[in-house]
Amino acid sequence: MGEPVLLGLDLGGTKISAVAGTPDGRIIRKAVVPTRGEEGPERVVSRIIDLLRLVRESAQVSAASVAVLGVSHGGPVDPRTGLCSSPNIPGWRDIDLGSLLGDALSSPVALDNDANAGAVAEFLYGAGRGLRHICYMTMGTGIGGGIVSDGRVFRGAFGMAGEIGHVTIVRDGRECSCGRRGCLQAYASGPAIEAIAAERAAADHDTELLPLVDSVGRIPCEKLCELARQGNANARAVLQEAAAAMGTGVANLIKVVDPELVAIGTLAVRAGDLLLDRINEVAYAEYGGLMPERRPIVASELGDDVGDLAALALAAAHLEGSA
Repeated sequence: MGEPVLLGLDLGGTKISAVAGTPDGRIIRKAVVPTRGEEGPERVVSRIIDLLRLVRESAQVSAASVAVLGVSHGGPVDPRTGLCSSPNIPGWRDIDLGSLLGDALSSPVALDNDANAGAVAEFLYGAGRGLRHICYMTMGTGIGGGIVSDGRVFRGAFGMAGEIGHVTIVRDGRECSCGRRGCLQAYASGPAIEAIAAERAAADHDTELLPLVDSVGRIPCEKLCELARQGNANARAVLQEAAAAMGTGVANLIKVVDPELVAIGTLAVRAGDLLLDRINEVAYAEYGGLMPERRPIVASELGDDVGDLAALALAAAHLEGSA
């Protein structure tokens, strides 16, 4: 009997990615289409099903041969009901996506939010290999988190465990996209860093940074990192301040969860030492007095395939009975 074949789906607000792969994280086939959420949930679900069938057929796999379909969902998933919602897809609220896909494709479905799925992927395929207790954090449009404890995802009573992005780090601080003030996400997410950089550029009349401010009043993180590496003091200062905020958030997570390792994806991967050195420095300064053993805080090892690997990891964990 050959190696089991898994399907994976990474559903986001702008694109849908589907893959066929193996439990060890090898991707056999992949296809991507735009989400087009403005067309409504029914059309999005239909597009997902068509895409998964296309990938399955291109991998020359029959419906009966698919062991599990893993779904990494870019938004909350209620672990009690399996219902999904997304702030990035109009009308996408309380969608029973697992049942819809399972019925259409005749496959078992393992579904979770993208942060939890990313944690499982990092645990199985990335920096967490061989460990039992890890945390995974995203540092992109938002700050998300997933927790693997003793080899299993910790979701909490209502699926909200790991929401580290909305831990308050500055009382009455900057406004967050959630409507509250002082959240970690308001200081260390990609959009927050870009907005703070534009504010700093205007205040200091920085002639290198000001031309980079876009139509929504932000400086793209990619350009900010580039100028920081070239020695621009404001660019470097903004990234260091974001790293310090992230260090505080990570320290709080470590104090509560006590992991062996924290892996950070997205911007931390692209920026590397511009962020990670300061994150580690601040985090250890804040938790070291309580738990002197240093916990590695590293960039995710999953790279640009993180969404696809997250979906495959959910399927693989389900197959092993450890989801």
